[in-house]
Amino acid sequence: MVMDAQTGLLRAVLGANWITAIRTAALSMVVARRLADPSAETMAFVGAGVQAHSQLVAFSELFPLKRIRVFGRGKANVDKLCSYAHDMGLVAEIATNAKDALRYADLVVTSITLDYSVEPFLDARWLKPTAFAAITDACIPWFPDSMSAFKAVIVDGRTQEIESDKPMLPYQQIAGDLTELVSGEVAGRSHETPAAFAFRGISLGDYATAVLALRRAADIRRLLRSGNRLCCGKFVDRFGLTAAIRHRLQNAASPSETPI
Repeated sequence: MVMDAQTGLLRAVLGANWITAIRTAALSMVVARRLADPSAETMAFVGAGVQAHSQLVAFSELFPLKRIRVFGRGKANVDKLCSYAHDMGLVAEIATNAKDALRYADLVVTSITLDYSVEPFLDARWLKPTAFAAITDACIPWFPDSMSAFKAVIVDGRTQEIESDKPMLPYQQIAGDLTELVSGEVAGRSHETPAAFAFRGISLGDYATAVLALRRAADIRRLLRSGNRLCCGKFVDRFGLTAAIRHRLQNAASPSETPI
């Protein structure tokens, strides 16, 4: 829920699944823009759920992707992700094992279920020297002793990682966090060895996504009320809002009732 800081009134209710998918992919893009090979064409997925879909969409806007390889337990999800990639004009293949998925990839996304009882099965030493990995599952599937193969591992927040009772990796292997990378305190792309973004989850990302969604909904609402249908149509298309959402926005009684 988004509350007004001055009045405490409810401004909007947003779907948590949508926020999680969007903000995680967006943060991965922030890091990938600085650490990944800009000419990356091949992307591997370990796990084929919501995160895999959102990361595929995000990375396809940043890199000239041509092919994906998918390794996952659920056949239905794997097939769905491959079909989605086909519709995007990409070649999609199902990997027979984890190593087969990772070893030729320029970009890697791991997004298994957050279950700490899972035994590690991924080795960072399988990766190409120029690879970049977006690790959205707290490093659970990665062999701890292989993480040193990464030249640089960026986390979402140093303090959060230090204080966690389940650290994703040894603190000395952390090259920096998001703030340090964006500010330039941590160096960007290196072609020596792979790099990674290990994501635990940061509340600031949820906040920023919610605020942006609320502002865009307000902008669309103003356009709808102005009667400028042509302008409104372009605006709606730009932000990927469906006709159903547009209809609900038109019929909302007040900003506090605006469904996002």
